[in-house]
Amino acid sequence: GLPVFQGVDGRLPAGKARCDVRTHCEPLPVDVTVLGISPHMHDLGREFKVVARLPDGEQLPLIWIKDWDFDWQGTYQFAKPVRLPKGSVICLHAVYDNSVGNPKNPNQPPREVIWGVQATDEMCLCGVQIITDKPADLVAISKMAGYELAVGLEGGIPVQAKRQKTVQPATRSGFPTD
Repeated sequence: GLPVFQGVDGRLPAGKARCDVRTHCEPLPVDVTVLGISPHMHDLGREFKVVARLPDGEQLPLIWIKDWDFDWQGTYQFAKPVRLPKGSVICLHAVYDNSVGNPKNPNQPPREVIWGVQATDEMCLCGVQIITDKPADLVAISKMAGYELAVGLEGGIPVQAKRQKTVQPATRSGFPTD
């Protein structure tokens, strides 16, 4: 998984219409197959974009929600699994709006918001559901920085994941338009 919250000391300033959060994982230590992705933000979230930067520098889109809605958090299973080679880096860019102009802002007038579990707090989490070629590869994945916040791994023999929401397979030419 890629569990993160960043920003100005983990805070979203009151009244700020655009707060950009960018982060990435360390390079993947093994080849993986991505089955799905689980973006998570609360009401101040406006946009959520995740790409995989491949070892050759090419960027492979994984998900891009251009107009975030709190009800869209959950797992999005890819229609076709996405293969990421060793050395790939998963990059996240989230945008928040903590201004009075955000109709979804639960705080009127806006107040400084910090990371937290309450709906009036904010989060920036992204779980990436993967399988590996062999169970031993899971050990390398589990040693990645930030893994201690991940909720779990699947690995070894690929299994058919239960489909909740299906998105079009990622393409190297760009993000799905629908």
